[in-house]
Amino acid sequence: MAQNLFKAARAQNALAAAAEITERKRLEDALRISEERNRDLVENAVYGVFRASLDGVLLEVNPAFLRMLGCSGPEDTSASNLMRDVFRYPEDWARMAAACREQGSLRGVETEWCRRDGCNFAVRLNLRRVSLDGAAEALEGIAEDVAELRAME
Repeated sequence: MAQNLFKAARAQNALAAAAEITERKRLEDALRISEERNRDLVENAVYGVFRASLDGVLLEVNPAFLRMLGCSGPEDTSASNLMRDVFRYPEDWARMAAACREQGSLRGVETEWCRRDGCNFAVRLNLRRVSLDGAAEALEGIAEDVAELRAME
């Protein structure tokens, strides 16, 4: 009798382990699909999306950000700094970064950026402060080129 109970318990444990493995696999697949969808959304956005350190070092950018600046690829921005290479008025970045540190985010702030060819253009920014790996702070931004809108006004 005890041997039958032992066999039944082992079978039940095996079924529970199999169910746990199946559930973990399902969750891993759902996470992978979600990450792919989010990456696709950012990569195909019409707005420039970027992540930068508080001192302006570009950490990540999407293709629309590169197009806005007239860059041919991510390597064009690998050594770029928003304050030095992107903002027409570097003090704008310093002011926005400080405000984001205090408030957590900024919405609809307009400034001017410089393209690689030297032309200036107006952008509208939404920024938010984030923590990277629980330690360093950074800013994430969404940039909209509003040059045509400003020219029409």
